[in-house]
Amino acid sequence: MNHPDYSPPETEILNEAQKRYLTASLVTFEKLLHQVLSLLHDKAQNEIFYQTDNDISDKTSALLEQQIYIILNKFMEIKERYHLQPVIEKSSRLLTSQLSLCWAGLLDVRPKVLSGYGNLDPAIANELEIEINNLTQTISALINLVNQSNSTSSNQT
Repeated sequence: MNHPDYSPPETEILNEAQKRYLTASLVTFEKLLHQVLSLLHDKAQNEIFYQTDNDISDKTSALLEQQIYIILNKFMEIKERYHLQPVIEKSSRLLTSQLSLCWAGLLDVRPKVLSGYGNLDPAIANELEIEINNLTQTISALINLVNQSNSTSSNQT
């Protein structure tokens, strides 16, 4: 039944719950495949706290890319065959989610947590506490900015 022209009879069409579940799962896989493609095309980077080094050969990279596009084309076939609808992801929700993860992650590096890894000089602890608080406040302001922008644009439509 993997024939490209195969169209399932009406009795084999998925119900709405099955479509939602299948779509949600394939969305995750599609995003991961696009991340892999992005990694394959990234050049070495030197960021602040990390460095990337693309150690994948051009030959392997080309083969991976080719196979990923085959998989993505299969996803398109599945979408069409089973009448699946794309998930609409609002940028504001994605941004808020990522920023919230940053905020929570910053809380996990406060001096109180760091002292669990060994003695921490009180002066350094105080300095770090101030820095982390400033950063979390900045992240909170960014979250608020996204939320305000989203509510303003929602009111305009």
